[in-house]
Amino acid sequence: MDVNKLKYVVGKAEANAPAIIRFFGAVDSCSTECFNEEFLWLQDYVKPSKIIVLINSDGGSVLYGMSTFSIIQSCPIEVDCVIEGIAASMGSVIWSAGDHLYMHDYSILMIHNPFVYSQDSEDENVKNMVNAFRTQIETIYTKRFGLSKEKVRAIMDGEGDADGTYFSAKEAVAAGILPANHVLKTSKQVTEKVKNTT
Repeated sequence: MDVNKLKYVVGKAEANAPAIIRFFGAVDSCSTECFNEEFLWLQDYVKPSKIIVLINSDGGSVLYGMSTFSIIQSCPIEVDCVIEGIAASMGSVIWSAGDHLYMHDYSILMIHNPFVYSQDSEDENVKNMVNAFRTQIETIYTKRFGLSKEKVRAIMDGEGDADGTYFSAKEAVAAGILPANHVLKTSKQVTEKVKNTT
């Protein structure tokens, strides 16, 4: 691994110290291959005390995203996953892989049912594939969030004509997805502190 060409690892990664890696952008073959390679390099060669995964993704491929979910899940080192901006669709599945899950107080979590862009959406094989993906993702959310299948299905379906469900950090806590002490607070501007002292 050429450390001068790392795209996802942030800063200097050292043994026995926390390492930071970003998953920003769409979940596709290129992003997951590069991320997975750098994540495994951290895990197997650097051996940090903890890996912190920062996520800002609107989702993408279930097929490729599952490889990243699996790698994070099977990591022998403690992994924290943090939503930096948004973790939507497959981005939310990758986020759920961490040992500890965090959101900023401005972050967005979006969960919905998988779908396939296809002209043959009524084709039986396509339907079967989408249903298989739905069951797979439902199982992950149920296990990782500790919610009932019924609650997970309702979240994935969304209300009315909505495509799934959007959560703020506060709403994720209320839904039982996130512990309240895992919401990262945004600090006020320094000017506010200065103003208040005069």
